[in-house]
Amino acid sequence: METLLAFTTHPSQFLRSSTQVTWGNLFRHEIISRDPVIGPMTIKYLRSARINLAKTGFPSKNDCPACEFSRVDFDSDEDFNCFFNSFRSHQVEAVRLACKIVPFEAFQIAREWAQYQINTPIDTGNTTPVQWDAMTFFTESVFGQLFKILEKEKLPIDEGMELLQMVVNYETRDPLILSCVLTIISTLFPFVKHQSHFLPQVLYKIFPAITFEWVDERKEPQTQPLKNIRRHACSSIIRMCQDYSDLILPCFDMMYEHVKRLFSNEMLLTPIEKCALMEALILISNQFKDYNKQKAFLEELMAPVTAQWLSEEMRRMMCDPSFISVLCSVLWDPATFLTYVGAEDQMGINRSRISFCVYTILGVVKRARWPADPEEAKAGGFVIGTTSDGTPIYRNPCAEPVQALLPNLLALIRTQNSLFLPENVNRLSKTFTRVYDDMDIEKNSELGIPQAVLDSYDAPLYRNIVELGFFSSLYRNCYQLLGNAGPCLQQDFYAIEGLAEQIVGSAFIHLDSVPDHRLRPLIRLFMKQLVMSCPHEYYDSLLCPLLGPFFAFLLQRLSFRWQIINQTTSLSAQEEACEENHVTQEMVEEQLLRLVTREVIYLLGVTCITRKCPELSANKEDADGELMITFSLYLVVEIHQ
Repeated sequence: METLLAFTTHPSQFLRSSTQVTWGNLFRHEIISRDPVIGPMTIKYLRSARINLAKTGFPSKNDCPACEFSRVDFDSDEDFNCFFNSFRSHQVEAVRLACKIVPFEAFQIAREWAQYQINTPIDTGNTTPVQWDAMTFFTESVFGQLFKILEKEKLPIDEGMELLQMVVNYETRDPLILSCVLTIISTLFPFVKHQSHFLPQVLYKIFPAITFEWVDERKEPQTQPLKNIRRHACSSIIRMCQDYSDLILPCFDMMYEHVKRLFSNEMLLTPIEKCALMEALILISNQFKDYNKQKAFLEELMAPVTAQWLSEEMRRMMCDPSFISVLCSVLWDPATFLTYVGAEDQMGINRSRISFCVYTILGVVKRARWPADPEEAKAGGFVIGTTSDGTPIYRNPCAEPVQALLPNLLALIRTQNSLFLPENVNRLSKTFTRVYDDMDIEKNSELGIPQAVLDSYDAPLYRNIVELGFFSSLYRNCYQLLGNAGPCLQQDFYAIEGLAEQIVGSAFIHLDSVPDHRLRPLIRLFMKQLVMSCPHEYYDSLLCPLLGPFFAFLLQRLSFRWQIINQTTSLSAQEEACEENHVTQEMVEEQLLRLVTREVIYLLGVTCITRKCPELSANKEDADGELMITFSLYLVVEIHQ
């Protein structure tokens, strides 16, 4: 054990990493973990993690002894960064396992480390963020386990609340350190359940981070850390409202008023940040447990979006009339849409407005729900009847406002598919010729290439329209919204008259022109979700009219695409030399086609393997087999036709 610890504390980061799997196996082992020797060594390991979790030792630097060894072990900073991310993940897992052996000692080490960082002045050499980052990983791992393995009576509530108070009182304008502060607050937040009077202080600490700006208010492009801190604060609010909505319910009015003040300045928040705050409020509103009260709130919250999304609402909604007057034609006509979103110039405000509408509707269908307890749902007016076997039929308080917005959503999906037609592609200016391409970050993800994030402290957030990703995110969010509509609205969605025809006329339009990287969201986010959530009574009216033609198209599309890929690969192998960018593009296209094919296989799986329906339980095996055979035969016939 001493030898193992010696390697773990060696200056070489590579040697340190080589011991992590062994530590994890020792801590995880049912018998060895209880050996008297392991306890004291576990404490030593936890103390060594205070050094090992710090991301230091880059081969290009000379700020610690590990750098000399890294120049031997790694080819570049990017190589080291990729290694260290894996190294750190193994350390975090080992720390979690160690907490189960010595939970109270782990708590004290984490507490002392956090207190030390809080009381240590910020280093002008910029090493403090590195230490805060390491401490945050450690603290999050330790406290995350404590709440799982210790009973309520054994939790160090007073010490935990004291630490939370110190973190809330800590002030910093460094976005990297502030991000760590937010993480620690989220980690310690379960302590607030035992002292709920402290909740407003926590919320008042998080809200300013949502609108975080530089101290000197310089008018430069946002940097990545600044963007991250605002997103982090929004995520923290959503997570708290999701996990502790009943605890935060008494603060609902205070939060709602604060959000209204933030929304009064249209340029203060991005569309994603606005929608994050709206989602947080919706999560709390689920605790109203009163259908009429929650419906009234959702209608009020969605009023600005409804006004922007539906032209007929222009006269009675407080919004920009110029936006209202053109929105309908914008969503229905590709040429008007391209002009409006600025694909011929730089009209970012219009892109922001459309994004805000889609993000908001998506947030509502993802978050608005009836009470989980059937009795509470019935008492609150959420139950409108029962099925033949007595299963409650629920209604969602967001059903009416969302249903009114669906026609224009389908129109927008149709328009986006039409953008890939040659005549619409030719409408793009030179600045925007690549807006339909797969983004670099998506290409790297498809190829399994990790994103290197090095020295991003002052990196501009956006450099060009491609990085903005408006078209990519809008396309993806529309299908995600449509996929969530079924589970959210249930019978109010599936029973829409002519729904299958409307989907065919929008989501399935011009698919021959839609590239592979746009086809994936249609399959994964919408069609697969639709099949999995659709009640069996709507199979004939909704799924069969959709799946038959869709699988026929996919069979033809994939067969043709694979034929081209195979021919291209064969020709490339015969050539002695190829330009590097052509080879890279071929790799991307082939890998993307593999991913699309995989999504189709998954869709086939969820289509032909039916779920167990309660009303079929009397003769479950025969009924499931009959439904599966019926679907399979129907699809085979449609495909061959």
